[in-house]
Amino acid sequence: MDFINFLSGVEPSDFRSLFFAVHFIYRYGAADLAFQKKYLAGKKLIFLFLAPLVYGIWWTAVVLTMFQPSPESDEFMRIPFLRRYDTQLEHISYVIVWFYTPSGEVIWSTFLAVVCNWFMMFTSFFCVIYFGIKCYLKIKKALKTSKMSSYYTKSIQNQLFQALVIQTLIPFLLMYAPVGMLFSFPMLNTNVGFISGFVAATIAIYPAVDPLPTMFNPMFSIGCWNIILRVVQWVSGTLGVTLNTFLITLIIFRSPKDIGAYKYLMIYISAFEIAYSILDIIIEPHAFSHGPIFIVFRCFKDSFFTRDQGFYLIVVYCGSFGLSIALFGVHFVYRYGAADSEFRKSYLSGRKLIVLFLIPVVYGIWWSAVTFFLYKSSHESDLFISTSLLDGLETKIDEISYIIVWFYAPNPLNQNKIEPVWTSFVGIGCMWFMIFSSFFCVIYFGVKCYKKIMRKLKTSKMSSYYTKSIQQQLFQALVVQTLIPVFLMYIPVGVLFFFPMINFEVGSISSFVTATIAIYPAVDPLPTMFIVETYRKTLMCGCKNERKGIVEDGAELQN
Repeated sequence: MDFINFLSGVEPSDFRSLFFAVHFIYRYGAADLAFQKKYLAGKKLIFLFLAPLVYGIWWTAVVLTMFQPSPESDEFMRIPFLRRYDTQLEHISYVIVWFYTPSGEVIWSTFLAVVCNWFMMFTSFFCVIYFGIKCYLKIKKALKTSKMSSYYTKSIQNQLFQALVIQTLIPFLLMYAPVGMLFSFPMLNTNVGFISGFVAATIAIYPAVDPLPTMFNPMFSIGCWNIILRVVQWVSGTLGVTLNTFLITLIIFRSPKDIGAYKYLMIYISAFEIAYSILDIIIEPHAFSHGPIFIVFRCFKDSFFTRDQGFYLIVVYCGSFGLSIALFGVHFVYRYGAADSEFRKSYLSGRKLIVLFLIPVVYGIWWSAVTFFLYKSSHESDLFISTSLLDGLETKIDEISYIIVWFYAPNPLNQNKIEPVWTSFVGIGCMWFMIFSSFFCVIYFGVKCYKKIMRKLKTSKMSSYYTKSIQQQLFQALVVQTLIPVFLMYIPVGVLFFFPMINFEVGSISSFVTATIAIYPAVDPLPTMFIVETYRKTLMCGCKNERKGIVEDGAELQN
């Protein structure tokens, strides 16, 4: 077992994490010969390559000295581990990061060790961001001063930058962010249970995903990416319709009796996601960014819709996105009302509840109006975007319907100078307000709901394992249903808005946003289906709930 514990310490070590930093430092050296000669020549290069090994030994030493299991940790973990994984503790080897004793006292040695781990992660992440940006700026500057200005030279520069961005996003999404969350929740003494297991999955996925940008860029053609994106949209749309239809069936026939009006909200959300999935399949939207602009478009070459009709479809699609953003906030407001009867009576009773359900419709109309009046395409936008669209996505401007968000335009008197397009900033300001107001409701009411559930559980006369299990289900559903829109909606759209606002070129990489948005309706019903016990039992075995009375009492906690 001691050898296995040693391997457990090595596996998540920062040996792999610092490789990201070394990669970006060396890549910048390849673009900046002066930096290469000064810092990456001779023995200095050996020191650079040895840095990941030093970090790996350091991380392993921290794990071996600070995170060893003990009889006390065995006793503390035995029952929750058996309940969650149906596994005896004697059958596993593990390392344990223990921030607080059962009596609530802080274990400072653990915090010191985690500070060491955080230091290694942040130094690596800093190098990735800092040298990634410097490398991009260096490549861009070299291209401007180069005598070569052919299509192929621009294409190579675009390929290099795409590889940079992708190889930054992959470790961030699969390593830095998941491990950071794995450390953060226990530090706050917040129970997330089996959800933390997704970290092991993302770390396992990383080695399989990381080689792909190198293998397929520049050889990977835009045509292949368009096919992949179309498959993602069709598969996600089909799954979105199927899973949400099945979830509506579960809500109608298998919900606890005392769930109340909450089931109507869940049906409302699922019905919208069915419509959204169908719309996504019909439109097959794409996104593209070039300098200070980004566009959302659809190809109408082989479509039943004309260019003008395609524009209206895109406006409806954008409006439905605004509606979905508002739905996240409404969901969490109502969920808190289900936990706090006083809040529900004051703000969610009678006509007030109808007003709450109408807010997403208002946001959808507002988003559509901004898109329709401020982001119409024009002859000038056709001329500005046509070449870059052909280079980046191999698509002709006269074959697409699109909306364009144009943050900076060439000065009519001096084409080499750009000036802000203030109407675009006003429109984006409206959209940012809708996104942040929704996100605020998700975080604020999510936290209040969790605290309310915990307080009710402590004061409740019921203290059985099943009651605690129900509370755990409710919180786990809260956490997952917060993380899904953050990673598939808020962050991607925020990135799509942000880079053109600072006139930063990202090109065809921006099209990944349409893929994550398409995936969302297929993923969103899963937490409800698999975390809520009555639904999960129906899915797994179709058997009747053996603990019906207990589950209904748990539903009272929610209501």
